[in-house]
Amino acid sequence: MDGFDNLEEEILKLSGGSLFQEKLIIKIKHLEGRFPEILKKLIEEDKFNTNDQNVFIIESAQTKLNKTAKWVKALDANLEIINCNKLNIYEEKLWLKNQLSFLPEKYLSVVGSAIHNNFTGNLLMQKNEVSILKLVEDEKIEETIKNYSAMQNHEIFDLENAIICTDFDRARKIINSIRNNNSSVPPLVSWILSKVISSCYGIKSSNGKPNLYDLGIWRDVQSEYMSFSNKIDFNQIDSLANAFLLDKSSKGIHPINSWNVLETIISDLENSLLSN
Repeated sequence: MDGFDNLEEEILKLSGGSLFQEKLIIKIKHLEGRFPEILKKLIEEDKFNTNDQNVFIIESAQTKLNKTAKWVKALDANLEIINCNKLNIYEEKLWLKNQLSFLPEKYLSVVGSAIHNNFTGNLLMQKNEVSILKLVEDEKIEETIKNYSAMQNHEIFDLENAIICTDFDRARKIINSIRNNNSSVPPLVSWILSKVISSCYGIKSSNGKPNLYDLGIWRDVQSEYMSFSNKIDFNQIDSLANAFLLDKSSKGIHPINSWNVLETIISDLENSLLSN
């Protein structure tokens, strides 16, 4: 349901059931601001339990509830409250370990640590990594594990800072150093490029002030990301598609000359910056 102006009227209509007695699931979204008064009123009057054929789901952005409030007491008594909290670190690691149960035990430590360290708090990205790993052919798994081992190299993390600070000469030096020790582009390098490009797209496409933390941008580099996104004209480049292609290649799924693609991405970013 969009808007709350006619909510009470709609609830009353639905309370009579449907013509063919189907079971209906009605989802009401409250995405921002104070909890609507009309919803409080309907909860207090227990209007959401008038028909067994209907199930109501209220998705709310409300983070704190006053347990002494009349409507909260009614909510607790008549409806089920489900808190959607993030997993703590231990729960997150346990979840990831279960997702990686298809891997031989000897690989769990390297792969699990690499994925968790680079996608902490982002279960979707962790799940994506697991899904890609499941597609890797058996004869290529050893090479893929070596790439995950390369994620421990702190030099790779410097690449992100070099790009968002528009120091492309330094970025190329880091890439050349990584290339000397790897036959193909390591997964973390392709992930960093995807992160930089996707995050900047997110900043540019957001309405109002972007939530940088939700975009996966740490506090200590947020100002650099904001500055970089304002300098890049993404209408002139195809780097996002190239970054995803590079990511597939680094997992052994899509064979390409990954180093050439990486150079193209860096050149696209630099040329777009210089053309502004």
